[in-house]
Amino acid sequence: MNLAVLKSITIGMGFLIVGGLAALGYGAMQQAGKLKLEKAESAPALEAPKPFGLLELKEPAGTEILELATGDGRLFLRLGGGGKPERILVLDAKTATVLGTILPTKAAGEAAGTTPPPAESSASPK
Repeated sequence: MNLAVLKSITIGMGFLIVGGLAALGYGAMQQAGKLKLEKAESAPALEAPKPFGLLELKEPAGTEILELATGDGRLFLRLGGGGKPERILVLDAKTATVLGTILPTKAAGEAAGTTPPPAESSASPK
């Protein structure tokens, strides 16, 4: 076989490889663009939070916010002081309404006017 023919076949195959890679890259970019459009169309639109003005928690003077946590569309405020036991105030994050108050077990018994039963001792007499 002639050396010139061999060179032309090699150069031709090189062009085919480069062209194939370019076509593959173009196709991948087209598919990625379609996926982005589908995700953007299927995502629900976020609505801006509505201002609620001043929110009064109706807690006694001296009450402090000890901790704040969020989750599942709610705000959890751990409150202390004000002459009351520590408690957790649960608020709806969208409407800023108080959903309820959570008292720890010991504080719940004190608030209800009952005392919890004494803990049993696990020490055995000798």
